[in-house]
Parts: sequence; C-alpha cells; structure tokens
Amino acid sequence: MKKLNSNQSFYYFQKRQMMNSVISSAIVVVLSLILTLSPFGALYSQQETVKRGVISGKIVDAQSGEPLIGANVYLKENNTLGSPTDIEGNYRILYVPVGTYTLIVGYVSYASMEITEVVVKEGDVTKLDISLEPAVEEMEEIVITASRLKNSEASLLKERQFAFAISDAISSEKISKSGSSDAADAMKKVTGASIVDNKYIFIRGLGERYTNTQFNNAAIPSADPDKKAVQLDLFPASFIDNIVTVKSFTPDKPGDFTGGSVNIETKSFPEQFKVTFSSSTSYNSQSNLKDSFLLDPSGKLGFIPNGLDDRSIPGALADPFVDIPDIGSAWTDPDKAAELDRLSRSFDPKMAPVNGSSPLNQNYQLSIENQASLFGKPLGFLGSLTYARSFKSYNDGRTARWQLTGHVDDTDLLNNDFDLNDNKSTEQVVIGGLFDISVKMTPEHQFKYNFMYNKKMESNARYQYGTFPRDMVPEAVYETRTLQYIERYMNFNQFSGKHYFKNLLDMRFNWNFSVSSSKQDEPDLRFFTNNYTDRERNGTIERVYSIRPSIYPLPTRYFRDLTEDNNNFKADITIPIKKWSRINSNLKFGMSYLDTDHNFRERRFEYKQDKLKYYGDPDDYFKMENVGILEDLSTQYLTRFGHYIANLTTPANNFDGTQEIFASYLMAKLPITYNLSVIGGFRYETTKIDVASHDENLGKGHLDDKDILPSLNLIYQLNDNMNLRAAYSKTL
Repeated sequence: MKKLNSNQSFYYFQKRQMMNSVISSAIVVVLSLILTLSPFGALYSQQETVKRGVISGKIVDAQSGEPLIGANVYLKENNTLGSPTDIEGNYRILYVPVGTYTLIVGYVSYASMEITEVVVKEGDVTKLDISLEPAVEEMEEIVITASRLKNSEASLLKERQFAFAISDAISSEKISKSGSSDAADAMKKVTGASIVDNKYIFIRGLGERYTNTQFNNAAIPSADPDKKAVQLDLFPASFIDNIVTVKSFTPDKPGDFTGGSVNIETKSFPEQFKVTFSSSTSYNSQSNLKDSFLLDPSGKLGFIPNGLDDRSIPGALADPFVDIPDIGSAWTDPDKAAELDRLSRSFDPKMAPVNGSSPLNQNYQLSIENQASLFGKPLGFLGSLTYARSFKSYNDGRTARWQLTGHVDDTDLLNNDFDLNDNKSTEQVVIGGLFDISVKMTPEHQFKYNFMYNKKMESNARYQYGTFPRDMVPEAVYETRTLQYIERYMNFNQFSGKHYFKNLLDMRFNWNFSVSSSKQDEPDLRFFTNNYTDRERNGTIERVYSIRPSIYPLPTRYFRDLTEDNNNFKADITIPIKKWSRINSNLKFGMSYLDTDHNFRERRFEYKQDKLKYYGDPDDYFKMENVGILEDLSTQYLTRFGHYIANLTTPANNFDGTQEIFASYLMAKLPITYNLSVIGGFRYETTKIDVASHDENLGKGHLDDKDILPSLNLIYQLNDNMNLRAAYSKTL
C-alpha cells in the first residue's frame, strides 16, 4: 500500500475537488443554454400559451404495486392524444386543450379503466396515479370519476403492501402536503424513525451505526467521517419523489443492514417548470443575539466563511519532515536557537476563547426544476443550492464522571473523578448543491446523472472549570479551554440506467455507478489547561496558578485531515415468472462492488516553557513577546526561551486503509396460496480490509471475510387492506 504524506494527500484531494467542480459547472452551463435557448424548450412554452395543459401520472399493478410498462393511456374524445407508460409506469400526455375529458387506460391481461371528469386547466398539470386489477376472467370496463379517485399515492401504498420486506414509504405528494422542507423533516412523519440533531436518522431507536442510507439505490458516504449516518437535511423536499424505509433485511440490501435502510429517490422528470426560493430565520434566547457568545479569536466564520485559510498550518511547518531543534541544543547553538525561534513564532499564539456577538440563525434554499425536450427525447432536470448559518450555545452545562472503585461486593460508593461547569458555543455554516438530469431514450430505456456537493464549516469554543478530585487536592480548581474548527466536504457523482427488455423474458435491468469523495479537515485544534489554588499568605488571599504536565498535557495544537474515496457499482436483474394465485411473482438477482480508500493524517505540536510563569491571563501568557527567544534573559553563552514548540507527532496515529466489498445475491417472490407469499434468498458477501500504520514497528491489519446472509419473509394477506408479516435474516 502506497503511503501519502499530508501534503500529497491534500494535493490529491484538491485536484479531485477542482476536477469535480469544473465538470459540474460545465454541465450546468451547457444544460442551462440548451434549456433556455434551444427551440425544444421554446416549443413547449409556445404550446402552453395556446390554452393547453398536461395529464400525467403513474400506472401500477393493484396486486403488487409494481409499475406497468407499456400500458396505453389516451383520451376518449381524441385518441390521438395519448401516451404509453415507460419503464417506471409513468405516462405524460402533452398539449391537451383546456376542457373536461374521459381518460381510457388499458393493458393486456388487466381490466381496462375509464376515468371521467378529468379536468385540464391552462398551463397546469393534472396528476392521476392509477392502479389496475389483473383480469383473471373476462371483466367489464371499470368506470370511475376523477373527482373520486383517491389513489394518488397508489404506487407507494401498493408497493408497501406487497413489498419484499417490512417498510414505510412517504411520497412527494405527502411531503408537499406536510410542508416538509427537506428529507430529515419528511422522515419525522415515518413510523419508527427518529431524527436526531435535525439531520441524523435513528430507526426503531437504534443508533446511526445500525442504519444505512442510499441515494437512488446507491450507497452514499456521510459528510461527517465520524458518523455513518448521512445528513438528511442535505436533500431538498422539492427534489424527492419518495423515501422508502425498509425495516427487515432482504438479500438485495447491503449486508451491514441492522436497524433499517433508507432509500431517497429523486424525481426524474418534473411535471412542470418550477422555481422555488425559501428563506427562514430562527431565534434561541440562549444562543442568538448574545454578546457573551464564545468565539475562536483566529477568525469568526462570517456569512462567507474562510476558516480553513485562517487556521492552516504555517508555511514554515508545512513539510511533515521539518526538523525542529530540541531545546538542549538551542540553548548553546545560536543557529539552532534562531531556527527554533522562527518555527515557534510561526504560529498564531491565540489559545483561549473570547466573547463576541451572535446574529439570528438563517437558512436559504433555491431550487429549479423542469421537463423539456432534447433532440426529440424527454429531458428532466433539477438543481438546488442551499445555505444555512446557525448558532448554538450553553453556559450552564455540567460535565462529570464518577467511578466505582474496589470490588462491587465491598463498596457501594462512587468516587468522583471530576465535576466541571461547562460553557460551549458553536457556529456552523453549511453550503450545498444538488443537480439531477434524466433523459428517456425510449419509454423502455432511461438514463440519469446525479451530482451532490456539500461543505460544512463548524467552529467550536469551549471553557470548562471545576474540581478534579482524582488528580488534585479538593481546593484546587481545574480549568481547560478548547478551540476547534472542522471543515467537511463531500462530492457525489452517480450515473444510472433503467432498462426493460420485452422480448427477453420481460426482463428489467437496473444499474448505477457512483464516485464519491469526502474529507474532514481539522486544522489547529487547540487545548490549554491549568489549575489554580487560593492560599492565604500574610493575611491576604493569593491565587496561585500552575501548569502541571505530570497530570494533563501542556498547551497543544493538532492538525488533522481524513479523506475517503469511494467507487460503487450495482446491477440488478428482475425476471417475472409464471403467475398463480393472482399474485405477480418474480426472480431477482444481482451484484454490487464497493471500493474504499481511507487516509488519516495527524500532526501534533506542544508548547513547552523554559523561563515563563502563568498568572491567569491566557492572552498575556501567549503574547508574541513570550514566544521564542527571550532577549532580556539570554546571555552571551546561553539563549533562554519562553514558549517553544516541540513536535509530538506519533507515526502510529497516521494510517492508510482500503476496503473492498463484493456481493452477489439471489431472491424470489413466490405465492404459496392466494393469501400466503414467501420471499426468500441469500446474499454472498466478501469483505477485505487492509490498514497500515505509518509506524513501521506495527504490523498491518488485515480482514478477509466471506459471509452467506440468508433471508426469509412471509406475507399473509388477512384482507385487502391488512397483511401479517414474519421475517428471519442474518446480517453483519
């Protein structure tokens, strides 16, 4: 495994970021020109101005919820106005003159349907989702009125009813009616799902590590490398076609499934042109409009953040192999003393929070969607930009720990390790973008491209003080300060296709390929800890400060970055098999491959003191006059220092890791009786993980596992609206 130093790793990520940005910008510009200047988009607009509208929707099997491909939908009054359904069961009838019509729906081996009183309005889209009943014997045409058609969520409800696994689903229509602004907000309406911190999902009370999230049926990395869960607030509600939450394992799901699997499906072909802009603000009496908000003095994030530049490692120390002279040689060697002085002074000496003001929280979102025609082919696109800035703070927190010492049978007392008052403030800025384009080459063949970018910047300032009985005398007061800035990036690119082959066993073939990169930068994480004791001397109380490296670390600065690159491919084939018991049956099989590169770099510098004492003021203690050579104490033969830095980087903390997961699966849905169906199969998954530390004295970590993961689901239909389910599975 090839190791990259921190500079090489950063350069590689930056280069990849630049390429992604250039490609994405080029796509946006080209498509914007096509859709605004081409005659195809203009043609649609001109048609709309002559009092015409659109009828669209989705046709599904009433028994299974599966889309019906090639169903015929047309107007009784004018059979030249019609549309076949595509691979997803969608139909779209364009340029319908304003008026009231009767819609005819027909499909081989299904009862035809006639829907009356379908009203078409100028420049509007009339949405009708329909479920057809299989015709096991000759049936008369079903006639209903559009005003009484209540199955606008038919596809999702039927899909959920006859799904392979226990699931919940929420459609774009329901999301719109609920007023949800993003996927996280929408998931609050799903039974058994909990949203933590307004973005992370917990299924059935299980933590984020037990949940996997997919985006258009493909694995998506988290923007937070410390968490497995994806931040659901990144997905605007206007983009979402549906969200399906599966709660029992089936072989076509990843093997790390435990609590649940969430799949966010974006719209492919929006119904009509729409521009949406939303803004919101919020106020918290504890966090906003406060002058006591703790800030990092290195630089406030501001409306347009520049936190990484303000806190990047000094140029003098950028080389990870830079030689920092030790204090022993610097005392007597003028050249080494000058070098140690130069390197020590290269840091911004601020080590403690300061008080500042915090404005209101604010959130902005702009989205654009449309469906047009490109060279005679239906083209759908969606684009979104989001910006959010928020503030969180508390000044009355408490952090404490008690420990049971001795044998549990000998004592029932807990000893206090520490008990600290806690004050913390967090400023956060999130910038994101999402772009989706779909093209339908024929009704049976559809291609799609998704791009998502997210950048999250977070500045934390914290001050804690209190007692530390485990290591200090009871009258001593422990103080610690933390300044932390974290910047996270995520790029996600996905290409996918859906295909239907009528003459090849009615086979459906779905595939997707995704490339993603994520990075967490944590520049200049700073800790400064001390303690003080009030002592009486000569009738007065004197406060004595101390910095004790024997108990806690000296003032420390960390520079960390974590990068992860993923390549993911997935393919699924579904073949319908002979029907019996009026239930559609099918055989499904496929494979997936995930390749991950994971790299972590950390550098640690510690401030040591030669001839300095701390008197309680961090700003005075770390002022530039106290850093490096102290001219007034140095002599002809001995150079004395104030603060000077030492490199405490540990090679063992730096590592490179790779992961390869290959999986194949086979599953089938078979009806046993009219009411009872069984869904069973297995997943074969191989996992290879290699981890190599930069400490050559440590061995490499290696994992090579092969697992067979069986699954069995039983569905018993009690009546048309009620199912009884049982499931067994094994997961990793």
